[in-house]
Amino acid sequence: MSLHFFVQLDCIPREVLGDPDLIELLGRRDQAIRVAEEYRTGHGVEDIERMGYRMEVRAASEEKPRETREVTVAQMLRETAPLDELSGHCANCPVSINGEAFGCIQSIGLPIDKAGEEWLLGMINENSPEAVRMSARAFVPNPDHLGRLQTMRKSRFFESTTGVSRTVGEVTIQSDDILAEFFFREHWEPVELLAPLLLFDLVASEDGRRGDDLHSFLSAISQGEGREKLPGIVFSPNLEKHPLESDTSRDLLVMFLAQYLSLASGVPFRVWN
Repeated sequence: MSLHFFVQLDCIPREVLGDPDLIELLGRRDQAIRVAEEYRTGHGVEDIERMGYRMEVRAASEEKPRETREVTVAQMLRETAPLDELSGHCANCPVSINGEAFGCIQSIGLPIDKAGEEWLLGMINENSPEAVRMSARAFVPNPDHLGRLQTMRKSRFFESTTGVSRTVGEVTIQSDDILAEFFFREHWEPVELLAPLLLFDLVASEDGRRGDDLHSFLSAISQGEGREKLPGIVFSPNLEKHPLESDTSRDLLVMFLAQYLSLASGVPFRVWN
């Protein structure tokens, strides 16, 4: 199981398939490839027509949103053929996160490891209390989102049964509050993405401003004349200080890059799960 996110740039594959089918087909193809590799390495089977497995797919009935099918790897790869037919439209896509076809769609794998939660809050710049205070307002807990996340913890989709917290200045940040919004807030407008990118000290201006300095500069010019003079913003995580040491931290960094691409391209960032 994964939590999907994507940069919602209008394109032909999205127009033809729609986001639900696009994400479903990508998931089927990835699973078929994984199963095929398991058969080859674990059982010495090469014929994909003989590689059978049970796969959960989206059903047509709203009362039963998912159903399990007995399929072969060959069947699943045939069903994902529309991806091959449309992949050429992804060439030179400005929001492909990994440079590959359909690279605008990525996911966070489960379970969420504790090291990733600690990495996330460790990214907050303690020397930027004003940027933290203002940006943290975007993460006021939504009761529904928080309840869904706590259900995930109880269902062992998290390595730890409790979240982590960190205090910067007068602000205490809870990983539950942050991840609940990242996982269950389905739509972010580009301007809204400055909050998480500033909170976790992931961006800088082209002239080197970041943290409180960048926040104050952006606030000053956005409230006066010359909004068109906003500086270029670059994605600039401090990975020397905060190295990627877990699957979740790597997935979260990819998510942040997607948020940055949404901001830079002026298109929404979406979550799908």
